[in-house]
Amino acid sequence: MVLPASAMAVSDQIQSPTETAFTGGSGPGGQFLLDAGNQAQLLNNDPAPGAEHNVVAEADGPDGGRLFETDLIPAGPNPVPVRGTEYLTAGDYAFVCTIHFGMEGTLRVTGAGAVPRPAVSLQVVSSKLARVAKGKLKLAVEAGAASPGVSVVARVGKRTLPAVEGVDLAAGERRKLTLRLDRAARTSLEGAKRAKVTLRAEVPYGAPASARRTLR
Repeated sequence: MVLPASAMAVSDQIQSPTETAFTGGSGPGGQFLLDAGNQAQLLNNDPAPGAEHNVVAEADGPDGGRLFETDLIPAGPNPVPVRGTEYLTAGDYAFVCTIHFGMEGTLRVTGAGAVPRPAVSLQVVSSKLARVAKGKLKLAVEAGAASPGVSVVARVGKRTLPAVEGVDLAAGERRKLTLRLDRAARTSLEGAKRAKVTLRAEVPYGAPASARRTLR
């Protein structure tokens, strides 16, 4: 279905005035129109005491979480952004309020201005087992697009190291990280002739990344 150009720049506010339906959609059948690259907005204007609502996509995103979502929010005068909607390309996306059965809607995204989805790559920088066995593993993470909230977990041999979390990367930024091995991890490498290193990075609303290297 082709929408007129004037409709393609509309970003409807999703409103929740009752526990039965979302309102505010100006598209066909009450669909909520969103210009690609913008964040949808949820306004909880339910007058019932203590009423909470959320917007949660029915589909999962590349990170395994919901494609877009809000927390449960109380009623109030200020709308909240629907996280993840800025990455949506043109298409129709179903959503629900998770605590009110039958309260559902469809977000129709139009235009070609979607924000590039977070994306990172990993590299094991350390190459010598003897150096890593002394207690430090060096790695690098690089962002192909702006990637806030990256977390990285490394496994050296049979030991999993504590995760590094909350790494914010700008598009094209490369960050070197040094992970410290605890005593158990260092002990596990004593006398080893080789050890496998596995890295995994996760970023909200983006696909996970991994890297491997065998140290000698």
